[in-house]
Amino acid sequence: MGKPVDYNLFPGYQKTHNSRLDELKEEFIEEQEKAKIDGHILEFEKTSSEELSQ
Repeated sequence: MGKPVDYNLFPGYQKTHNSRLDELKEEFIEEQEKAKIDGHILEFEKTSSEELSQ
């Protein structure tokens, strides 16, 4: 990636970066809530390869 941004020189960049992170977190939480409501929580860690082959 490029050089780190000096937030003292570009104070607006910090704000846009943080708000984008917040948006992504909100989208992720919304997707998780939808999955819970629809009953599609997938727990890959608990699924063994034998279960998948059946």
